[in-house]
Amino acid sequence: MSEQESPRCSSARNRGGVQRVEGKLRASVEKGDYYEAHQMYRTLYFRYMSQAKHSEARELMYNGALLFFSYNQQNSAADLSMLVLEVLEKSKGKVEDEILECLVKLFSLMDQNSPERVAFVSRALKWSTGGSGKLGHPRLHQLLAVTLWK
Repeated sequence: MSEQESPRCSSARNRGGVQRVEGKLRASVEKGDYYEAHQMYRTLYFRYMSQAKHSEARELMYNGALLFFSYNQQNSAADLSMLVLEVLEKSKGKVEDEILECLVKLFSLMDQNSPERVAFVSRALKWSTGGSGKLGHPRLHQLLAVTLWK
């Protein structure tokens, strides 16, 4: 996936360092070293989170999930998608349209019969309540409905 496809899901600050890391990880995936690349993504996730670099962790996990989806590595992609949600939960990320669109993009790429898909959407809806609604953010419901309709 190119940067033009998901510009709103990433932050502009400190993009250079993340790009270098993503390049190395992309090369591992392109060589077919899926397990190694997945483990490197997870390691970097925990490193970024311990340094409170939430936006970098979210961006890296999101782009990694898209990369794994593009290589039909559903399990790795679903795992990184769940880590995107974990970042949002731990960082108490605000519900914004751009983030909701990113979550729906990940949901739309998951295998329809995947048990992770159900867990992902449940967790995304729970996160999106943000303390206000009990059933999830209305915009997220709308985006999910359109995705399921398609």
